[in-house]
Amino acid sequence: QETVCGLLTGSAPTTVDLNARAVDEGTYEEAVADLVELVRQVVATTPKRDVEAKTQIKAHIRENAGPAVGDHVIGKYGTKEYYPATVVGWEASTRVFELQWDDNDSRQRQKPYEDVCLDKPPDPEDVGVGSVVIFQAGTYSHNGSDPLPKYSRGTIERINRRAGENGEDLFTLRRVDYNSDEDSYHVPLEKIRIHGNLMAALTLGNASAPTRGGGRGDAHAGAAQGQGQSQAEPGQAADDD
Repeated sequence: QETVCGLLTGSAPTTVDLNARAVDEGTYEEAVADLVELVRQVVATTPKRDVEAKTQIKAHIRENAGPAVGDHVIGKYGTKEYYPATVVGWEASTRVFELQWDDNDSRQRQKPYEDVCLDKPPDPEDVGVGSVVIFQAGTYSHNGSDPLPKYSRGTIERINRRAGENGEDLFTLRRVDYNSDEDSYHVPLEKIRIHGNLMAALTLGNASAPTRGGGRGDAHAGAAQGQGQSQAEPGQAADDD
């Protein structure tokens, strides 16, 4: 009873079929919409004695909804690599973000929800062996500019407890988009990113661009201005750290 799922299980008046194999695309979209409405109803009708729990549920939904306008993010560029950017727009009907790349590249600025993740380390409980995450695999620069982080998609193979220089855990990862890459990467949690939860984003149901009352990424917005770089293609102009 302390989560949206628990409240739905205990009080939802109906069930929703989300088996994508059992319904066509149109029916699936309707089922998702029905579930989103159920979640909203449960959050809105939680008894007053559970105000604190309802507040926590709302906070959890927003926290897991992924990026909002103004947030600093990591976005996919090309087919394999991810680069830093700031969200400057959001189209709810197509679930597409508009990004401003930190290096001011004007290409590939429209990115679907699944290709963008918040530039924030995840909760340790949200990742484990087998998790597919986005992690910093090196840096890149252009025309002598200051290095910027470059990210790849990888699978966590092992967690090395307190193995870092400062006693932090190190995560052993292997890139999943490079068949010939046999190297393992050992990175701390602070260099790992994860995607938001689309269901949480849909539950927020903003008709316009989602915001966070100023956005966690406001402090980064200036980083996207005035650097005059061009986005390096994956694997080019990069210096691994």
